[in-house]
Amino acid sequence: MIFLSLVILLAQLLDLNQQVAARLTAGHPVTAPGLPLPPEKRAAYITDDCIQPPAV
Repeated sequence: MIFLSLVILLAQLLDLNQQVAARLTAGHPVTAPGLPLPPEKRAAYITDDCIQPPAV
């Protein structure tokens, strides 16, 4: 069942979001999404050669 799988996935995302929000509220550190690299190493992994949406 695709719909049931989607519901379970959304429930997991909501749970994760609530856990992150609780950590932020308590003042605990939270790692942002993406590669956890120091600023001087990011340029080696981040480029701007991606698909861009059409201009509006």
